[in-house]
Amino acid sequence: MILKLAKISAVHFFLVIALIFGSLFAIFVPPFQAPDESSHLFRSVHLSTGKLMGEKKDQRLGGEIDQAYLKYYKEYAHLRFSDAKMSKDSNELISKTHTVSHKIVFTDFPNTAYFSPIVYAPHLASLLFSSLSDQVSFRLYLMRLFNLMVWVGLIFICLKIIPSHKWVLCCLALLPSSLFLHASANADAMTNGLSFLMIAIIWALNSKMNDKRKRKYLLMLPAIMLILLSSKIIYALLFYLIIFVNKNHFPKGIKKSIYLSGNSLLFILFFFFWYGVVDDLFISYDAYNPLYRESLQINPGVNPDQQLAFVLKNPLQFLGVLFDSYWDSAAATIAHYVGKFGWGKNYLPAWLIGLHLLFIIAISFLDRPKTLLKKWKMIYISALGFGLMVIFALLMYMQWNEVESAVITNLSGRYFIPIFPLFFLVLASVKRSFDESKAVFQKVLLLYLMYIPFCLLISSFQIYSRFWL
Repeated sequence: MILKLAKISAVHFFLVIALIFGSLFAIFVPPFQAPDESSHLFRSVHLSTGKLMGEKKDQRLGGEIDQAYLKYYKEYAHLRFSDAKMSKDSNELISKTHTVSHKIVFTDFPNTAYFSPIVYAPHLASLLFSSLSDQVSFRLYLMRLFNLMVWVGLIFICLKIIPSHKWVLCCLALLPSSLFLHASANADAMTNGLSFLMIAIIWALNSKMNDKRKRKYLLMLPAIMLILLSSKIIYALLFYLIIFVNKNHFPKGIKKSIYLSGNSLLFILFFFFWYGVVDDLFISYDAYNPLYRESLQINPGVNPDQQLAFVLKNPLQFLGVLFDSYWDSAAATIAHYVGKFGWGKNYLPAWLIGLHLLFIIAISFLDRPKTLLKKWKMIYISALGFGLMVIFALLMYMQWNEVESAVITNLSGRYFIPIFPLFFLVLASVKRSFDESKAVFQKVLLLYLMYIPFCLLISSFQIYSRFWL
């Protein structure tokens, strides 16, 4: 049995573990206990009516949807702000009670109103089967499963495409927090899956393959870039990993410099186009309808334009705030990245988070490619990763904190799911003097293969015991 386990591929291992435990998480987690799940549900239902973007009404931002969705959400809202639990009988009664009423009400979802409709493809696909049941619960859980399947499919493609580091990507995709998030109705399943796909494609382009496949990949990259740019701009910048690809790896007739400059121009033009589309949708906390703003994820004193002006005027002060904020939140960010489940302080035990990190670092060191990255490429990829962390912090500072705040909040680990892989992928090319034999890697990998089901079983128990009586 153990010998068979040692021979399993990263692709097959990921499929088995992700489908089993992802499905368990999708079922065990009560409605709306995954980050922003209510906002993503409301947005996707609004999209299904043919409205591509959120709408403004009475100093509110959201859209008109069936009131059953809002009422259903309110039944579970108390779980987020307390240690309360839900009984199975109560959950079953709520599920039966809340059915589509065809009574329309304006519902707020300001934090998702401007996301690209494309990232809601799994949600919209699940709503095609809404005629099977009028129960809102059925539609939400079906949406979770569709979202999970699309994310699993994207990671499956990544693991098939990337020529090396398959086990590194597999380990990162199977982080307990990752499975938890991507088994919900959160649209990050698409954005994170596409971000991983972009990384895998660019890594593949730096290896030997036929020109036909290279051309296909080079066409896919700008499409993925534009989708990410219209949802989470920070991840679209992963496109610039293309710089580390050798120019002789580009197919005949395509020059690296022209491809890079052409897509950079496309990036800039689309950025200003999309900014023009969504800029008018923003409503600050102070301007938001006071009858509804308190329960929303918007903060007082936030003004993106004034905050940016402050940063540009005081760059050294901002860098100090940035460093202090990352330093103070480092432990929480890492814990959130590895093993946090929903709202509140629902984490895996600290020792298990530490052990998980050790496994990822060890596998990243030992999953050694045939050709190591040159030093300048390692420096560039690492610099890109740190640059994305700086830009992400700036965006959070602008969108989440009051002007001239002395701290940047909301540096949650889940936002780094597409960024941290850059650092782990570089680790494999770091020179070291200890035993680099394949046997060492196989032993560490075998321990991980036995460990991860155990870890995810504990995660399942943690989720179940937190939310259910």
